[in-house]
Amino acid sequence: MIKELLIADYLKPYYVIVRSRDASPSEITAAEELQRYLMKICSSHFPVITDEAAPTQKEIVIGKTNRKDDIDLNELGDDGFVIKTVGERIFIVGSRTRGTLYGVYQFLEEYLGCRF
Repeated sequence: MIKELLIADYLKPYYVIVRSRDASPSEITAAEELQRYLMKICSSHFPVITDEAAPTQKEIVIGKTNRKDDIDLNELGDDGFVIKTVGERIFIVGSRTRGTLYGVYQFLEEYLGCRF
């Protein structure tokens, strides 16, 4: 379950997309796909940054990063993922092979109304 958050307003993004500096190819694709679809939905460019940047309150965290999320990837397998909020941060975390990418597509479908 994720709480309702305003991620952009009047063409201005309030969030950044965060991925690991050492992200897998699938996690990189997940961050880029989220960025691409958010641009279509909000007409706003959401920057993709690595977890080397200082944490902020408003982040969409993609995959396993150094941000505290308390998610055990071992329980998720290759295809599983978790979508949750912690404060104003949104976490979309799954396996480095497919799970995170599947999580991004689920987030786009379930919470932002996209259809694939």
